[in-house]
Amino acid sequence: MNFNFNYFVHKDFNMNNLIFLPSRDNHLKCGVIDYQNSFWGESSWDLFSLLEDSRIFFTDQYNDNLAFPLIVGAAFGFGWTPCIGPILGSILALAAIEENFSKSVLLLSFYSLGLAVPFIISGILINKFLLFSKNFRKHILVITKIGGIILLLTGVAILTNQLQILGFFILEYFPFLGAIG
Repeated sequence: MNFNFNYFVHKDFNMNNLIFLPSRDNHLKCGVIDYQNSFWGESSWDLFSLLEDSRIFFTDQYNDNLAFPLIVGAAFGFGWTPCIGPILGSILALAAIEENFSKSVLLLSFYSLGLAVPFIISGILINKFLLFSKNFRKHILVITKIGGIILLLTGVAILTNQLQILGFFILEYFPFLGAIG
């Protein structure tokens, strides 16, 4: 596939921003009202913009509480920062000492992909997840108790220095796990 970025693409070229100009001839009868978001790209992107519906519908459920997305975003950022900070700092340090610029870009690109892909997949599959979680809710109490017991046993194994013995036991019966990491 050869992408040829020789066209001026109108990202706002969707149905809401078109106007009919009857005084003009042929294809010039179609005019664009809003012309602020455009870039160089493949000519087929204009077609996708026409198929895209850019309208945002607000229901009564969300109109009353517009602070909710801000609160959820702040909570997500507050909870995410301890997880993302050390990893990003390590990757930035590695990228800074890398002799080759392309390796630095590759490191940061893979980090970005690893961060973005799960969110993209979860966004695509959110409806299936909601349906699954609705049916799965009846089992959540049992799974929570089993997870708590496993967590408690792991803590006891760490305190009594038995976790390493458990690791050796698992590797003895499943030796292929030693090749993973």
